Amino acid sequence: MDYATVFRTRSLVQVVSQYLDRLPDLLAWTHANQEMHDVGCNVAAKRFSDIMAPFVGGHGAEMRHLLHITTSLITGSCAMKMLTGDDTSPNNLNLITPFESADVLYAYIVSDLRYERVQSDAVPHRAFIDSVHSFVKFRKGAYCITVTEATADGVFRVVTSSPTTADMIVMTPGGVAIFYPDWTLGRITVANHRVTRGIAEGLGQEIGCPSVGCSTKSCFRLERTTDFLGEPCGTRCPSLWRNVAEEGGQMLVLEWDDRFSIKAVVDRSQTMWRLALYCQNKLCCYNPNNTACTAPLPAMPAPGDMARIKLEEAQISKHWPHYQGSVQGLLYATSARNPIVVSVPFRDGIKKVGSISHLQVMHWVNQLGPDLFISSTGRFRKTYNLIAEMPGGAIAVGYTFFREHAAVFPAPNRLIRGIASITSNADDVTGNVLVVKHCQGKKDKVMDCNDEDIPWVNGILKQ
Repeated sequence: MDYATVFRTRSLVQVVSQYLDRLPDLLAWTHANQEMHDVGCNVAAKRFSDIMAPFVGGHGAEMRHLLHITTSLITGSCAMKMLTGDDTSPNNLNLITPFESADVLYAYIVSDLRYERVQSDAVPHRAFIDSVHSFVKFRKGAYCITVTEATADGVFRVVTSSPTTADMIVMTPGGVAIFYPDWTLGRITVANHRVTRGIAEGLGQEIGCPSVGCSTKSCFRLERTTDFLGEPCGTRCPSLWRNVAEEGGQMLVLEWDDRFSIKAVVDRSQTMWRLALYCQNKLCCYNPNNTACTAPLPAMPAPGDMARIKLEEAQISKHWPHYQGSVQGLLYATSARNPIVVSVPFRDGIKKVGSISHLQVMHWVNQLGPDLFISSTGRFRKTYNLIAEMPGGAIAVGYTFFREHAAVFPAPNRLIRGIASITSNADDVTGNVLVVKHCQGKKDKVMDCNDEDIPWVNGILKQ
């Protein structure tokens, strides 16, 4: 019997699939033919059901439906078991649900699953404090279900606040997303800034907190820096910004049932994150000890006049490692007399702009506010597509306006006040405003602004 015949024989495929513990291995061969696809996905679906069964009993279909309609995610030891197929028996089911979706889960867990709500000691790990709206624990016998309700910033803000990289695993009833698959599957976990900052502040005991997750498991080697690589970090650098919706790089998305798609949830995310403010790998070019020319970001305060704008342009030109490219934007600085054409570089590690979020706008506008590690691509950003008649043959364009985070309490923008004829202090636009041009409806097709764009942008501001 040849290999082709073996892998078209359902019974033989089923036998082989039982020996593929790791989910990436199990799902990798589903692309070979329809027989292998069906068997592999069925095995993965059964694994999911077996993981959930101790918590929900005969309510598996109901729980899958509820997770889907609330867009809730499963994380923690259950997601890890789904990924690795190990022989552990999780007794905690950890759910993350969007803002204002928790009440539906609470009612179901108590009335249908017959769990009791735990009133005491239900406190999330300190790493999640800024990302969680509410946290509730339920218990039935030896099993616990926790429901973490995210803030309005979304569920992935909770995920990217996890204490370590190995804790950044989430799943739906049909798929799993692993944020740092190579490290996690290699049983290496790297501490997030939440943990490393705790150590620096004398809170090292947080590493051993039971709710930290993978950092307490003996099968994982916890690293506080990326020195363990023994080479420059490259795109793996913890100080580089990453976008959840871009998937690639340090993220792996696997699906066995696209009716409960994890990819769709990932694609809708607007969360960006980084693990650390500065890299501590001795060999990394982004380690500030290896260069004195890394531009401090965000610029604080944002450049408000011509003198500061020239200094910031100099910072951009001497930044090391050199930015791989840039576009020209329009800056409406708070103290400027006219809009200024400025350089907007690509973010560190980006060679080609595939999204407007790849631009490093923080040279000109502080969009981070008090949180220097997690941001939203949609926050303080608004796009206007021109509907007026453009000159003959001109490409239809849109302009995206980037504003500063309200929590930095920037000064009122004198330039925009004059252009828009604002008369009330309450109506003032505060902080710098940066404008980037792109093809209409295609924010990945960025274009250079020039002085000819100023009347169009001013017209938008006057509206």
